[in-house]
Amino acid sequence: MLAAGLESGNIAIYNTTTWERIHCLKDVHLVRAIAFSPDGQKLVSSGHGRTVRLRDIASSKDVLAMKGHSSIVKSVAFSPCGKQIASSSHELRLWDSQTGECLFILVGHTWVVTSIMYSPEGGQFVSGSEDGTIRFWDPAKGEAGDILSPSLGKVHRLAYSHDGQWIASGHKDGGLQLWNAVTKEAGPILQGHTESVTGIAFSPASQWLVSSSEDGTLKLFDVSTGALLSSLVGHQNFVNDVTVSPNGLQMATGGADKKIRLWETSSSRSSSGAELPGQSGDRGPVWRAAYSSDSRSVVTISDHTFRQWDASTGTPGSFSFNFPAPLWMESAEFSPDRGQIASCGESEGSIQLWDSRTGAVGRYLEGHASRVVELAYSLCGRWMASASWDNIVRIWDLNDPHQQCHVIPGTGDEIYEAVGDLVFTRSEPPRLVIGSSNGVVRLFDPRSGEMVMSKKLTTARVQQLASSPDGQQLALGINFSIHLWDMQSEKPSMELKGHTSYVYSIAYSPCGEWIASSSDDRTARIW
Repeated sequence: MLAAGLESGNIAIYNTTTWERIHCLKDVHLVRAIAFSPDGQKLVSSGHGRTVRLRDIASSKDVLAMKGHSSIVKSVAFSPCGKQIASSSHELRLWDSQTGECLFILVGHTWVVTSIMYSPEGGQFVSGSEDGTIRFWDPAKGEAGDILSPSLGKVHRLAYSHDGQWIASGHKDGGLQLWNAVTKEAGPILQGHTESVTGIAFSPASQWLVSSSEDGTLKLFDVSTGALLSSLVGHQNFVNDVTVSPNGLQMATGGADKKIRLWETSSSRSSSGAELPGQSGDRGPVWRAAYSSDSRSVVTISDHTFRQWDASTGTPGSFSFNFPAPLWMESAEFSPDRGQIASCGESEGSIQLWDSRTGAVGRYLEGHASRVVELAYSLCGRWMASASWDNIVRIWDLNDPHQQCHVIPGTGDEIYEAVGDLVFTRSEPPRLVIGSSNGVVRLFDPRSGEMVMSKKLTTARVQQLASSPDGQQLALGINFSIHLWDMQSEKPSMELKGHTSYVYSIAYSPCGEWIASSSDDRTARIW
């Protein structure tokens, strides 16, 4: 589903498969902020008033009205587990999403809090304010943590990188600052904009970011060095938002000039600019833009309009997508026989199964408490593994109609030991392999859920895994290279070097004599 908050005070909710409006929640104030609950059943919103409302989407009825703010509520957020709601005005409040009780009032900021967010795994809560500080909080205890004081002044935007390693802050005067989300150390300062930063988006691999500004430009920056890669001009007025397609090949921007522009990241040129159709009286600035999961379409929200566009030509599309096209798909996998597709990310904590031949919707696999980001099938098709932002891995028996699964918890350090990738070995019996951010590789028996091996193979993140056809060797994507590991040995025996950026995909040939890899350096190599 997609929710759009309108100046009229209504919240329109759309089915993202048919693009039909399925609900309309009415309010008396302009809607400033909205957020779905992780299970997609409820919506929290704030308007021009001081009340935070939680509503049941199916019935359109208010569930809770949370009162206590002394000024206009600027931002709302759900925790990844769904147990908390956060809201900000001149103050920060954390609420119990079941009872509406105010759990904590977080005191520290001295001016309006403009941006709030939970970390991807939910262990941290971060706020940015016009008082020029970024503050970290423990959402479970309501306790204050680290305070960052950027030299760039008032904070207008915050963004987490997809791997949870970086936070980017955008400021009123046009500067951006990168911060290590783990150590809280300051990273590069990104300079280039001359007016307030209005949007920030990281690339899918978190290697570069793009920012939009009231100066009418886009800036692309290298995350590791802070170097300005490109400056893009096309809009005739403020650029209000920017988003990056899931495959990282395109960007879409919406501006106050009533145009949506599509940009090719490989050539950094504007491929098209589409003016919103409609009467002059109902046109308005484009506030939000997002890509469909297949990168073929862009959807945009203006003041009162939700539209779909062809990402190749910029022409208006129909209000429906060919299956599948959720807005927030994190991962999708084919079953070995190609008869089934598993997708995740559209609904918090759940996995949707589809019939790939007919497009018919199958069952949901539910159990994760936060967003599912990785999926893997076993070669026999019986087992599926899933990993979520809270670093919980589940092994599902797809032959079991009762959705029984084994739960593999994280090992303690949710940042350093975050799941990098999942793969089943091609051996018999199969083993589930989990690669982690701390370089540890663990093997599990899918039948019992018991760990059969754990080895620390590197100090870097294991970001990709592939199993050889005989199931005896693993290829590990680590930074810019591929390491080959005989699973009976203590360390990888060979390193394949050649890529000049991060390796994001690895595959063995059926005979096992060749390995193919692709990288953020825009090359594919055969070894």
